[in-house]
Amino acid sequence: GTFCAVYCKRHQNEGLLRSQIPKKNAEGVNREVFELRRDNESEFGKAFGYSVEEKASISFINKTKKSFDIKAERWVKRGFKNSSRSDDLVLYHWDKESTAEDRNYYFTKFDEKLTNISYTQEEYEEHFTDTSWTKEQTDLLLELAARFDLRFIIIFDQFRNTYSDKTIEELRERYFAIARKKLELESASEPKTAPLSENHLFRYKYNIEHEKKRKEQAEMLFHRSCEEIEEEKKLFNEYKRIEVFLKKQQSDDHDDLPATPVTGRGGRRDRGSGAYVRSSRMQTPLSKGATMMKKVDAALDEFAVPKRPIPTAFISKEYNELRQDIVSLLELQALAKKKLFELQFYKKQLELVEKEEAQA
Repeated sequence: GTFCAVYCKRHQNEGLLRSQIPKKNAEGVNREVFELRRDNESEFGKAFGYSVEEKASISFINKTKKSFDIKAERWVKRGFKNSSRSDDLVLYHWDKESTAEDRNYYFTKFDEKLTNISYTQEEYEEHFTDTSWTKEQTDLLLELAARFDLRFIIIFDQFRNTYSDKTIEELRERYFAIARKKLELESASEPKTAPLSENHLFRYKYNIEHEKKRKEQAEMLFHRSCEEIEEEKKLFNEYKRIEVFLKKQQSDDHDDLPATPVTGRGGRRDRGSGAYVRSSRMQTPLSKGATMMKKVDAALDEFAVPKRPIPTAFISKEYNELRQDIVSLLELQALAKKKLFELQFYKKQLELVEKEEAQA
């Protein structure tokens, strides 16, 4: 019976097209993962500029049936030149046969070169003079900036071999000042469509004082002792405790009130029309939220006050006043705890400031 079933199935499939024969997924791979792999095959080719035939998507919007009868393209090993190089070096890589042989190398678009800044003697004397810089120092700075593509660590290392009285911050400030001035002169002679305010050299001006302060702070942070690091961790943990406490206080103060709050003063309006039970005035919800009510009940248990005392007029009045006094006490305790946390926090901050001033 098994042999007949297999034989009939085989001859039945012989009359079908290749695309109509059911295919199985790869063993050991989930169907969703396998479909994602096949759906994204074309994305790798697109990333390198190849024209790839679109395949059917597996999204819920496009329900087009996928076709797997696509003939594999032929790949050839061919030479190419990089237009960014000047030595006509020929390298080889695998490329699709259908692509043009003389097309430019794909990664050439990432080869961006710095525009060299140049000036005449008259321009330097009129626009670029600086009392703390000579023309020879400025010329060397611009030459090194063009050679090393504004890698100022390398520029500073080479510059101090000739002139050792300049810092890296001064090199940056001098270069960006010249670059901004050069752009202003060019825009005055040849107006451009984009205003200078949109240029990054004018939007983000280099601040030498801020840079020096930033490096000093980073240096202090790097040279902290283990005791200072532990002290900072303790301060941070204390700050987090205060923050959590304040958030909890805010949530307690803004808890949702009951839908029909009762004041519990026993007036005619509170009672409504008709008879009422005096003990209902003793179970009045507080106006401070559910969390505060739980704390009041816990305080009453601690003071051994029964939850349902005899509801006489005197006891009802005293019972409600006691609950209000407990609310006031809890609020004062929370406020005192908050102020104590703030006092400890500011003491630690003061100690750190005094320690920094003593070290300075």
